[in-house]
Amino acid sequence: MNKLIVDCMNACQKCVNDCKGKKGMEKCVRLCKVNVNICKALKSAVDCKSDKMVCDCLMKACKKACMDCIAECKKHDMNCCKDCVKCCSKLCVGLSGKKSSKKKSKRGGGHNSKKGGGRGYKIHKGGSNCYKGSGGGGYKKH
Repeated sequence: MNKLIVDCMNACQKCVNDCKGKKGMEKCVRLCKVNVNICKALKSAVDCKSDKMVCDCLMKACKKACMDCIAECKKHDMNCCKDCVKCCSKLCVGLSGKKSSKKKSKRGGGHNSKKGGGRGYKIHKGGSNCYKGSGGGGYKKH
């Protein structure tokens, strides 16, 4: 997975460098910059064996940023854009088939358990894997 992330970061950064300052390429540059930064965050989280929820949220964000890059770069005939599409597509496939390496903790005393005195997570069905504060120290899925 790391190789796919690094390849995507490099392709997007090259696209930023090659397209910067060219007329009509502002959106391409902006989307590629965003994707580079999200890929860096994901790589850092994976390398540090971060919490599963953090990795899942970053993978979802990375996939969305890659899809945005693909949609924009497909409009251009430059080699850097073609490389960007190719690398972003490979990473999207990799992210679709891979969940984070952290295992879900089971109910009954874990850090995200409702019992055991720790902070509980209030989870509803559906929605994203991102959590936000719900007041009172707990976290609520939104």
